[in-house]
Amino acid sequence: MATLVRRVLGQSTVRLNSLSINLDSRETLNARFRQLRNYSCDMCKAKECPPITVRSAQLSDFDNIVSFMKENFLKHDPACTYLSIPDPPHHALLNHFYENLKDGMALLAVEENHCIVGVVINTAVSHWSANKTIQFADSCLNRPEKDLLKFYAHIAEGPNIWEKYCVAKVFDCTYLAVKPEWQGKGIAKRLIEESWYLARDCAFDIFRFDCTSCYSAKIAKNFGWECIYSLFYNRYVVNKETIFKNVKEPHTEVKVFIDLPKFYEDDSLHYGEDCDKRKKNK
Repeated sequence: MATLVRRVLGQSTVRLNSLSINLDSRETLNARFRQLRNYSCDMCKAKECPPITVRSAQLSDFDNIVSFMKENFLKHDPACTYLSIPDPPHHALLNHFYENLKDGMALLAVEENHCIVGVVINTAVSHWSANKTIQFADSCLNRPEKDLLKFYAHIAEGPNIWEKYCVAKVFDCTYLAVKPEWQGKGIAKRLIEESWYLARDCAFDIFRFDCTSCYSAKIAKNFGWECIYSLFYNRYVVNKETIFKNVKEPHTEVKVFIDLPKFYEDDSLHYGEDCDKRKKNK
């Protein structure tokens, strides 16, 4: 499997492979996340910073992550609830999660007892990634899971990033989930923030965040990121059929935001400020 992450730290080069991760490299990356966590706590109010640890996902976490996504993403994300994804879902949908985890860029938020309270699955996407998603959809026997995966593929292609920005790959904040009882504590914001730092450290030109709810879109907007694409759920039509029939306020549309991590003057994010004020002039 090709190397997915390459960072230069002093005189040493750190490499993370999707299926074989060097322990020293993993510890170095986790050290970076500990640094970011302290930064977040300094920037947030105390009430927004519950006692959690943010770390990179390891191979041994994959089964727990997929179980977490079954309970806290498929049962609560607007697109999933509108389609009434069954429990248990078809194995092709779960395999899609496993496939995305192989990119080695997922982050976990764990509480003091080491239980997962939040997950963000990040992937390196290219112009052919949507075709892989469609392949998973075609292997689904159940209509809801098939419709969901084809919708994800449609959203992936919608902004046409590859031609607009002339890039081969994009860092994609693909799936985000937080346990309902831990929501409203700033965990989603912190996972997204540390994902942005990971994208920057991995030298991605573009950071992408697909927001399927108004809450995640609010996070992206407060970071000052640019919305380049949006689609109302009730306007997604396939073969003259409206796929999402039970859309409810406030989650009525999907929005795609992007940012350019390389063009920051002060090497850090600022919440609630205009992104353009912090970027270098090209």
